[in-house]
Amino acid sequence: MTIEGLTAELNKIRADLKTLIALVQKMRGEQKKFFQTRINAYLVSSKELERQVDNEMKRLNEDYNFVPKQQKLFLI
Repeated sequence: MTIEGLTAELNKIRADLKTLIALVQKMRGEQKKFFQTRINAYLVSSKELERQVDNEMKRLNEDYNFVPKQQKLFLI
């Protein structure tokens, strides 16, 4: 792979991480607001953000294979 290709890949990884970090920060903010106030709207919002975080982590794992798939212990 060329230097330009590696640079482009690194920039994509950085952008993906920024997206994930921003989502997690928003999610944690909504969770904190909920636990401080017990207002249901914050709970609903934090749950939606949790789904988005989970989806983003799944996508990142599929794109970059960060976590290897578990191998089968038994061949049967």
